Amino acid sequence: MVVRPVSLKSIADVLSLRISDQFEGNRASRATPVDAFAPIHLGGYGKAHFEPYIGHYYLFRNSYDYDDRVICSAFEIFWDDSASHLKWRDKQVNKRDDGKTFSYEFEGSVSIPPGTSVTQFIGDTGKGFTRLITATALRGGPPPHFKGILLGINEDSRFGYYPVTSPVYVERCKGQPDMRELARCVGSHPKDRVWHEGARDELRLISKSYGSFSKRAFDPS
Repeated sequence: MVVRPVSLKSIADVLSLRISDQFEGNRASRATPVDAFAPIHLGGYGKAHFEPYIGHYYLFRNSYDYDDRVICSAFEIFWDDSASHLKWRDKQVNKRDDGKTFSYEFEGSVSIPPGTSVTQFIGDTGKGFTRLITATALRGGPPPHFKGILLGINEDSRFGYYPVTSPVYVERCKGQPDMRELARCVGSHPKDRVWHEGARDELRLISKSYGSFSKRAFDPS
């Protein structure tokens, strides 16, 4: 049986329906997203699949200026709804020998290239301090962790900015650390007395696997 458009409209009028409303409703239901996705240039990954990445971590790296020290910072991965992708935030506190304290905060985007086991943490403070961390996918552990290499831009009052590089080990915290734990863990630590000996050993293994890491990528002198 063929229903003419005029007949279809007549039936809709009797039922007090607007045909356009029905089609709009169907389109809306079909278009309802089941997941949020990152932009294509960051890998197009879905939030649901990479939700296990979200959480609080400690990031360990070698000091740029002192061969005998390890830096630990508070690292966080979170989903930014407005940007529709994973972001990261890294908070670091350094204390000089004279007691003066310096605080740094980095933030950026997470890129996960499809078809790879690579995670890239891309950041720029807008003040000349930049960094790129190329790491593994999140490994189950326990505890869950990333291993990788950091390339950054640091500053020296004598000659300005210069590139730096370091192995990186990023380990998930058991929960959100409180202020007392952060005060104990975050900062610059002697390599022979770092509070997490396992992280120190991981940095050594990464250095051995990927080659030697200088505290500076070139000699500014």
